[in-house]
Amino acid sequence: NFFYPDGPWNTGKWNNDEVGALLDETRSTTDREKRAENFQKIMDIAREEVPFVFLYHAFDLPTYRSHVKGFKKIPEMRYLESVWLDK
Repeated sequence: NFFYPDGPWNTGKWNNDEVGALLDETRSTTDREKRAENFQKIMDIAREEVPFVFLYHAFDLPTYRSHVKGFKKIPEMRYLESVWLDK
């Protein structure tokens, strides 16, 4: 999502055609070795071009009340499609 040309977290709008093609291929295969190879290539390109610099990583501690149901604890992400209130 950070490096995909139309990714929701690609706020810098970095666009590398090779990376986009590698991500498309990675998203369309279940071959773990091929996916690992593609991700390694993506990391190599990103190290060369430095499209982002992550300055810090904040401690992520989501909290919620007992009547909030369906919340999935995924670090740094807030998918609320499955959340509902039991109150």
